[in-house]
Amino acid sequence: MKKEWFAVILLLLVALSAVLNLRYLKFCTQRLDAQVAEAVSQADSGHWAAAEDLARSAMRNWSEMDRYTHIFIRHSTIDEVSNDFCSLLGTLKSKDAGSLFAAQLTLRSHLTELYEMERIKPGSIL
Repeated sequence: MKKEWFAVILLLLVALSAVLNLRYLKFCTQRLDAQVAEAVSQADSGHWAAAEDLARSAMRNWSEMDRYTHIFIRHSTIDEVSNDFCSLLGTLKSKDAGSLFAAQLTLRSHLTELYEMERIKPGSIL
């Protein structure tokens, strides 16, 4: 009987860890998305330097998550998001308003996908 209780407790701990991981990932991706949205808003208002600073800050926050991301996120996905940050920064640095929408849309969709890929859905269980 002890083995069964140990298995149940272990299963509950794994489930709790998964829930906490998802909450943390959602918090981080929403924070990064908000920073990128603010940077784009600044660029749309013509404040390119402020937009670049905000985007650099968001990229720094992304880079500081590397201990977490390199354990829980696929490396190809990490590379895509990092490349998207570089693309956004390049667009802001060159003040290319025509490419800004595409650069921010790609980055923001990848940030959203980070959480969506890890989220538990009925289709991922069955």
